[in-house]
Amino acid sequence: MSSGWDDKPASAVRLTEGKQNRGVAGRPAAPQRRALMQHLAAGALLSVGLVACGGGGSSSSSGSGGPSSGDQAGSGTGSGGTGDSRPWVTAYYAGYFWEDGEGLQQPQHVDMTAMTHLVFARVAPGMGATVAQVVEGAGTAHDPNHPYNPGYVGAGHAGNKSVEQYLIDRAHAAGTQALLMVGGVGDGPAYAASTAPAVRATFVKNLLDYLAAHDYDGVDIDWEDDLDAPQHQAQLIALLKELRQRAKADYPRWRERPFVITFPGYALNTNTDRVDPWKVEVASLVDQYNLMSYAMAFDAPGWVSSHFSPIAGAKPNRPMDLTSSVQAYVDAGVPRHKVGIGIGFYAINIAPPVTGPDQAIPEGVHVESYDVEWSWSNLVRHGYLSEGQERWDTAAQMHYRSYPGGFQPEGRGLTGYLSYEDPDSIRAKGAWVRRTGAGGTIVWLVNYGSSDGKTNPLMDAVKEGFLAP
Repeated sequence: MSSGWDDKPASAVRLTEGKQNRGVAGRPAAPQRRALMQHLAAGALLSVGLVACGGGGSSSSSGSGGPSSGDQAGSGTGSGGTGDSRPWVTAYYAGYFWEDGEGLQQPQHVDMTAMTHLVFARVAPGMGATVAQVVEGAGTAHDPNHPYNPGYVGAGHAGNKSVEQYLIDRAHAAGTQALLMVGGVGDGPAYAASTAPAVRATFVKNLLDYLAAHDYDGVDIDWEDDLDAPQHQAQLIALLKELRQRAKADYPRWRERPFVITFPGYALNTNTDRVDPWKVEVASLVDQYNLMSYAMAFDAPGWVSSHFSPIAGAKPNRPMDLTSSVQAYVDAGVPRHKVGIGIGFYAINIAPPVTGPDQAIPEGVHVESYDVEWSWSNLVRHGYLSEGQERWDTAAQMHYRSYPGGFQPEGRGLTGYLSYEDPDSIRAKGAWVRRTGAGGTIVWLVNYGSSDGKTNPLMDAVKEGFLAP
């Protein structure tokens, strides 16, 4: 793994609200993360404005046992553009991590049958001198002549494939659709520039040309910031409409088969957040509207420690869970089968004296959710999951670990409390999605689910929980 950040887009970073801090400017500063946290946490002790169903708002119950076997799976109704009656699994693979030598999933070992859609991360919209262009953002994963990539045949060989193309072809061979991630947090200004009326048609053509040239089935429009202005909301809506129109009208490949469009939205703070009408319109224009519902815990005024991605248990001092967020979108008019949840293969960490959920977070102690640092791969390889006391929260349907007195491997972060996805919590989410009729899930990142580069226990659990008959 490279010791610096200059050779990776900032898409290597995900923090609090979801697929975040993947702009082109490099690693985000801590104040940016704090600002995001404060935005979500504002008014945390106001009365809850959205009523959670199915147990959301119930108090947490923790113990040393495991998950209940009573969560029976039902049939889902979402297809996400596949025509499949199963929930979708839209899983991101970060091309900029393919050369990582520290245990992250290698492209030749990705189980393409564990997902319905592979999303290759990433490219970005251009701005300034590159406005309306598609800017590559995955480093050497775009290079067919890199001698160590699994699609390389030999020097100058016409059959050489980039890691990007290698993954697309492997996905298709398994019957899995391939999507291209475009953008990320930090790319809002570039999206605004490249979708301005004067250049939008050029950007649409350039993007569709790129997708067609690489045999993609569709696109993940990751416009995550700079969307407060009504003009930018209108530009996003116009982009979604024109992409589908031009794909069907100008590209024979998409006249007889689906052109898939996905969009990532945010999980909601039930104290303060509402689903605006423009988001409902966006959901009507895409095949999947996925919530980046991971790292839903913050050290904001009035908040206590919470879980990484709880199914239920939201209350005024930790006002986020899957049940209330999905229900808010449904109540606003988005069909439940259009809404997907998010599964992140990493953890939230809080240092001592915090050792579990529902505890006050002292001044100066912060919720850490930097995905590169706290990836599941790192939790395994550095011994975090071999230490501490493992407990199961029945409302959240998640394991967590408590470390009385703290635990700190050499050269790594100090923890008192870790909340993270594991095979049990992932299977619980699959059962919940199938039972409630939600559309499916996104996964960030496939890379993080391996500690040896080959096996991926977390993707195995996704496959079992979401896709098994």
